[in-house]
This record gives sequence, C-alpha cells and structure tokens, in this order.
Amino acid sequence: MVVLSFQKSLDVVAKFLHRFESRGEIDLSYDLSKECLWYCFSGLLQNDIDKVKEHWNTHRIRRSRYNTVLGRPDSLFYFPEYHGGVGNVLVQVPLQEITHMMKLSKLITITSTKSTSSIPGMLLAFHLYLQVIAKKHMHHTID
Repeated sequence: MVVLSFQKSLDVVAKFLHRFESRGEIDLSYDLSKECLWYCFSGLLQNDIDKVKEHWNTHRIRRSRYNTVLGRPDSLFYFPEYHGGVGNVLVQVPLQEITHMMKLSKLITITSTKSTSSIPGMLLAFHLYLQVIAKKHMHHTID
C-alpha cells in the first residue's frame, strides 16, 4: 500500500541519518548539513509524498454510520455540484468589516512581533491579503 511505502521510505532515511550522526560523520546542528541532506533526499521524499497525496485524494469514501459524503475527495472538492453540493457560495463582505479586520490584524501583528513563532508573519500576510480585498472591493464599487 502507498502509505506503508511512504513509511518505509521515512524509516530508511531516518536509519541512514541516525547511522551517519552516531558515527559523527554529519552534524545536524549545522544548517549547511541540513541543506545538503535536504538536497539529497528531497526528491525521494517528495515522490513518496506525491504518491500518498494521489492515493488519498482518489480513494473512494464509502458509506458509514457517520455523517460522511460518498465519493472521491478530488471529485467532491472540484465538482461539488455532482455530489449534491451547491453552486456559488461566495458571500459579499461589507467594506466596513474588511477595514475592521485590517485594523485588528495590524494591532495583533504589532503586539505579537516579539513571539518566536510564525504567527506574526501569517498575520502580516493576512493583513496584506485584506488590503488586496479592500482595493478590489473599492474598484468594484466604483464601476
């Protein structure tokens, strides 16, 4: 099965790295070592990840006692109308709400810049996204 193949590949790479690290041949505390390893193994890992993704997105979801939708995930996502989904589900967001979210995201980004996580970067991206939406909203209301 594809998932087991992926797990085997991860196990092989992990054992390989552990063997080299235990012998002192590589030091994973150096970024250059990690970059070199990524260069060597990224193709192998990405190939297996792609196989798992393909298998998962095309497997058939069966009927169950839980509230599930029958079908294949790719088909359910890309063609919801074939599975009883509705057509256009876009909702118009008033400019005032967009402006409020921009102010709120800017405030949160400023107050959380001392954090070591990636949240400030995500909030900055969200803030920029809101700016783009606001500009599009302004453009559409003028036309």
